[in-house]
Amino acid sequence: MAHNGYVHTMTRTNLTAYMKWRAKPWEVDDLLYERMPMLAVRNYLSEESNEWPLCWTKGRPIRLGLSTCIEALKAWQAFRPGGGKATRRHLQVCVPRVVEGLQRWLRDKEVYRPQDARGKTRAALVKRMARAVATVSACKRTRNPNPMLGSKVLHFFFPEFFPVWDTAWIKKTLDRLKLTSSPVQPSKGHGQWGRAADAYAVYIDLMFRDMDATPKRAMENLKKTVSKSKGHPAFKTILDDNLWDLTPILFELCLMGRGRARGVLP
Repeated sequence: MAHNGYVHTMTRTNLTAYMKWRAKPWEVDDLLYERMPMLAVRNYLSEESNEWPLCWTKGRPIRLGLSTCIEALKAWQAFRPGGGKATRRHLQVCVPRVVEGLQRWLRDKEVYRPQDARGKTRAALVKRMARAVATVSACKRTRNPNPMLGSKVLHFFFPEFFPVWDTAWIKKTLDRLKLTSSPVQPSKGHGQWGRAADAYAVYIDLMFRDMDATPKRAMENLKKTVSKSKGHPAFKTILDDNLWDLTPILFELCLMGRGRARGVLP
């Protein structure tokens, strides 16, 4: 679907292509359920419930959330190659500072979901998100800096904002479909990790553009499709109670579905 020359990614066709794809990277049900332990820490142990979903409380909730996140990411092999104990030690120092700083900024700007950021605030948000991802990713020493680790960690803390960036699936789709954008360049001051920040900035700038181009009713239908994917009768209620905005997850799934439909993913 095209709108003013822009081809939508978040469409039922692309989501269906992903959900029917036998060799898809991960099951939609697992993708959503794996966030629940993390969201339980955020939503029910933190004290700032009136600021939901920006309700991480400094101290024990963030530390416990990070432990929960690390255990989930171990199953994704996010610390290999080049990771391990040293990476986890660096994360324990870095992540609380990044989470607290980003959350303060979002609250100050009254941005509680992606749709709240407009104009200059959105440009600043793209820059901050990209730099945060690069900063967390730098906890893992690697020859080829990329935003994968940081996007995964911050997605668990803020799933309403951060889509997961993946080298094998997301980068391949972006490159082969030649999907590019011209966001604010966040690389200044990040050395070699500036490339990771720039790569993630392109990705989330596309998400924001696609969100703007997708009619509200179409977005609601996509959310309903995802929430019905699990046979559990209370699944939709569980999602609604714990996860406020599905935009990043929907964009991620639809982007890979688009890549599959266009034959650029196996």
